[in-house]
Amino acid sequence: MQAVNKKRKRISYILPIAILAFLFFTYTCSFAEEIDSDRVLETGLKNNNVLQEKKDYIKALKRERGILEAGVDWYLGINGNYLYSSEKMDSNFKIIDSGDISSLVLEGGKNTAKGFSINFQLSLTDEGVFQFKDPEDKYRFRLDLSKRLYPLVPTETEKKFILVDNDLIIAEADLAYSRKSKEIEWLESYLNILSLQERLKYSEERYQLALANLKKVREEQLIAEAGKAQLLMAEITMREALLQKKQIENSFVQANAKLILETGVEGDIAYNENSQYLSNFSRRMDTINIELSDDEIEGLLKKNNVQLRQIMFNKDYAENELKWQSKEDNIKVDGFGRYNYDAVYPDDFKDYWEVGLGFSYDFYDGGRQKLAMENIRAKIEGLEEKYEHTLKELKLQLDVLMNQYRLDLMNLETKEISMEKARLEKELYKEQYSKGLISEAQYKELDINLKEAELAYKEAGDKVLFDKARIALFLGLF
Repeated sequence: MQAVNKKRKRISYILPIAILAFLFFTYTCSFAEEIDSDRVLETGLKNNNVLQEKKDYIKALKRERGILEAGVDWYLGINGNYLYSSEKMDSNFKIIDSGDISSLVLEGGKNTAKGFSINFQLSLTDEGVFQFKDPEDKYRFRLDLSKRLYPLVPTETEKKFILVDNDLIIAEADLAYSRKSKEIEWLESYLNILSLQERLKYSEERYQLALANLKKVREEQLIAEAGKAQLLMAEITMREALLQKKQIENSFVQANAKLILETGVEGDIAYNENSQYLSNFSRRMDTINIELSDDEIEGLLKKNNVQLRQIMFNKDYAENELKWQSKEDNIKVDGFGRYNYDAVYPDDFKDYWEVGLGFSYDFYDGGRQKLAMENIRAKIEGLEEKYEHTLKELKLQLDVLMNQYRLDLMNLETKEISMEKARLEKELYKEQYSKGLISEAQYKELDINLKEAELAYKEAGDKVLFDKARIALFLGLF
């Protein structure tokens, strides 16, 4: 009996511990699976396919620039040769005995983007199989320098650097714009899903009211207090409430699935309004003024819009091309220098240097220069027209955004009035409900109407917030 009591006592200790451990495990697992709005945005910015493609493009441009940098960096190489020759006669009719000849050559240099070239060669040749006895008396060294002195125009490599650097600037600006656009889109989706959650709650309440009313009407019909028309009306109301509930459920499921797909999150998203990012986002929007003059708007578009910046760069580059091309028919002057050292020669002739200039001029090119200039001028004119046209298109797009913003502001005011009306109706009927003049179901319906009106007002406010955010982003203010 005592053993049984001890066993029961042990179980009484173990059981609460096991329950607590189970509850803790369940809580931590569920907590780990839930993802808040800040985490959704953080994950989305890392995983989104559209953003990833833009990041990959930037990486590709950086690799391309790396290749260009490698092309103008120092290079160094070595090669060797071994030769066995039978007895032969040289050009001076001197007989050369058969034997082995070995050589090693160390070569290096650098070609800068500005067109300055430096190359050197250190070579060593000796009889035998790579024995190289007394190398200080047998090596040769050569250094060559060259540079275009006139006209001073960028080299092809330098032009490629200019183009790649601009592509990088534009690509990074486009990525930054797309990131902010996605943040706005995901925040809007997040708040929309929050609203759907609330609407689903209210639709469930309305559905339960409709079910209770249908049950009540059926009971009244059994005692002849309600007719067939009342029963049909109650059933229609119930089915409409059920349909609305199912539609909201479907909208919630689809919106949730789309947000998960877009952001690549794994686990359940915990939808709540306690978001630090959302609070900061709202405060940031409060500080931004989008009611600007036409001149201010045009200035912001020219400064910040990625399309206009790309067109302007292309135009500036084409204007520089025109300047460079105009110098192509000038006389060309190249400077070069050379230094040689040959340890084989006598001391007085071991080394020497040379400095020189090279000239070239094309007297006739078949009209290629003229055609090239005309082609660049036409390109500049086309870019100027494209710039003006794009600016007008952007202003029209902004007008659409601003008009929608103003319409949504009006809608917000309307929703506020509707909310106040629903609040007054509930207050008005509260006394009647306390006196039994209206049923509990009717009063609950008024309560649901008020909650839906409050939610509609909040949704209208969110719409205005994101309208403003898109305008601010469009102008480069966000």
